[in-house]
This record gives sequence, structure tokens and C-alpha cells, in this order.
Amino acid sequence: MSCYLPRASFICQDHSYRIYVMMLFTSLLAFAIALLSLFSQSLKIQASTDEQISQLRAEAAAREAEAAAREAEQNKKYNELQLQLQSMMTMFQQFQNPPS
Repeated sequence: MSCYLPRASFICQDHSYRIYVMMLFTSLLAFAIALLSLFSQSLKIQASTDEQISQLRAEAAAREAEAAAREAEQNKKYNELQLQLQSMMTMFQQFQNPPS
């Protein structure tokens, strides 16, 4: 193979160097495509994970709202029962102590 070096670049008489460079470029291109494919898959997984996290947060917020509503209803019922009990106790005390 006869090569010479004009202006700091190799120029060869046969095409083996060009073939080698083309094969190297093809390999690098295939690697870049594979890397982009992996990156694309990673983005899809990340988007799916973000969507799942958002859905779980929304479900948790809904459960918390339901729990707060149940607690408010229980407090309301408790307060109503307390009022009924106080009313009954007042009536009982009045019955125990009739007016003279």
C-alpha cells in the first residue's frame, strides 16, 4: 500500500483505508442509532413512571378527601348525639327535682 501525507491527511493508492473508514463510520452510526433507541425507551419509561406517580398521588388525594368527609360526618353525628344526651339529662334532672 503506498500512501503519502499531503496537508496532514492520508491519501492511499488502494481503497482499503477508505473501506476501513466507511466500516468504522457504519459501526459508529449503528452504535448511535442503538444509543438513541435506548434513550427513547428510557424517556418512555420515565413518562410512564411519571404518569403512574401522578395517578397514585391523585388516588391518595381522593382517599384523603373521602377520609376527611367520613370524619366530618362522624363528628356531626357525635355532636348530635351529645346534644340529645344533654337534653335527656336535663329532662331527667327536671323530673328528679319537680318544681315546688
